[in-house]
Amino acid sequence: MSLARAAVFSLALVFLPGAAPAAPVSIQLDDPVVFITPVPKAANDTTPQKGTGELVVRVEGSDQQPRAKFDQPLGTAQIKPDPPSWREEAGGSGPRIWHFLLEVTDLPANALQKNTVNVTVGNFTSEKLPFWVTNRAVKGPQFSDPVKPWIVGGLLPGSAEPRCTSILVSPGDIPATGLKLLQSTLVRESPRGMISLQDLWLCQQPDCQGPEPVWVPASRPETVWVCLAEDFWGHGKFSGNVALGASRSAEAKTVPLEIQKSDLLTRIAGFIVILFGVRLGWWLKALAKSRLNRYQALAPALALRDRFATLLERLDKVPNPFKADVQQLWTAIHDLQSELDEKNLDLKGYLPSATILPWKPTAIDTTALYKAFLEEMSAKYSTMEALVTEGVEEVLKRLGTRPPEAITEALKSLSAIANHKPLPQREAVRQEIPSILRKLDGEAAKVEEAVVPEKPLTYKQVQFQIEKLSQTVWLAWGLLTALTGLATLILTNPGFGTPLDFIFALLWGVGIPSVLNQLTPSSVTTQLGVSIPA
Repeated sequence: MSLARAAVFSLALVFLPGAAPAAPVSIQLDDPVVFITPVPKAANDTTPQKGTGELVVRVEGSDQQPRAKFDQPLGTAQIKPDPPSWREEAGGSGPRIWHFLLEVTDLPANALQKNTVNVTVGNFTSEKLPFWVTNRAVKGPQFSDPVKPWIVGGLLPGSAEPRCTSILVSPGDIPATGLKLLQSTLVRESPRGMISLQDLWLCQQPDCQGPEPVWVPASRPETVWVCLAEDFWGHGKFSGNVALGASRSAEAKTVPLEIQKSDLLTRIAGFIVILFGVRLGWWLKALAKSRLNRYQALAPALALRDRFATLLERLDKVPNPFKADVQQLWTAIHDLQSELDEKNLDLKGYLPSATILPWKPTAIDTTALYKAFLEEMSAKYSTMEALVTEGVEEVLKRLGTRPPEAITEALKSLSAIANHKPLPQREAVRQEIPSILRKLDGEAAKVEEAVVPEKPLTYKQVQFQIEKLSQTVWLAWGLLTALTGLATLILTNPGFGTPLDFIFALLWGVGIPSVLNQLTPSSVTTQLGVSIPA
């Protein structure tokens, strides 16, 4: 056991039959340096110079009053009384602090003398505890800066970085006693947090279990430890300063600290968050793709539906006296329009699902059936369009020049064609319409030459809408990529600018667009091979 330290002594445990073991007694000097304050005396007083001081003793495991016995001083100073008087420091639970009041005589000016003392508590007497008596002016010790950054929890999972960091203390020719932390300005910027003095311990050894008396012998630099309390749960990067001081020293040393704290569970949680993000990204991509596929499939049906709606609007312009004559045609067109509603298409299973769920079974591919359905509806639209534009509207142009009865008969003849099962093709209807018009005009029936075939119908508007949707998805994801990259890689990194930083920024920007390229829509005609009338 070194005499350079304030020693700790324990009673042996005594076990009595049927009794609990006695608690150990721990005795140590709280401050091994006694600073002497001279007692004023008259100018003609020739007695030796006197001074007073206190020797502070910490006792654990006993409530009894301690007794002190000094050895013969090693220098010229005389310590009285022996045993000295005492007082107890008021305090709560925990160790009891006792102050032994000393009178010292014959101590030369600017002196530092060593002595030893035995402290007795009950039946236990400690070994000789060294202490020093001095009347020198106190000069604070020097403190070295700790290692930066101080990492608590380690950079990698499984690493066991200490929760303490070392500081080298260099005292002068007087021991540095009563070392303690005076202030902490360690803060975390985001989210806002701090490490207070209650969260930091100053310890003699890195395996301490709480704050303890710390001192360093004279003229010998030694390491002390600043430790983070075991119950401190905050994580992140804390930067700032701590101020250290020593007993009877008006000087305080400010030491910069940077603490990076994490733990294995937190890293595991972070990895789980990354996995969740991957899953979320896949789901968002799949959701966007499924919605885009649905819109692609729905677009030609809605385009046909709009065109049927246009025919209904044109029929609504028929004068009221003749509306009943085209009611059959109006109802037939309305029924065809209803078949193209999104709800009806879903019931028939023609449209892909708008949502992707892990537990949802894979839908049956109905692309071929849907293609045949759209081709059939496109042919029916062509027939109805011919009946409205080349039939009904041509009949209405003859209002005022033909009898109302003849107009009614012609309109009913055209409406009756819409109820034929199956519905005739456009070419057949266009051959039948002229005979109805000639009859209305009173001309002889005459079969016209073959009808000039129409140009293939296109669907440019649907393509434009799909391209617009694709651009919107790209813009939204690109904006999210840029903003999250700014917040993650740049704003939270005060030292941004290294080549590796720019590599990370590049990879961040490339990551999501490489996924989005799968969302580029192909044409409707490529998907379904259906030509929609313009």
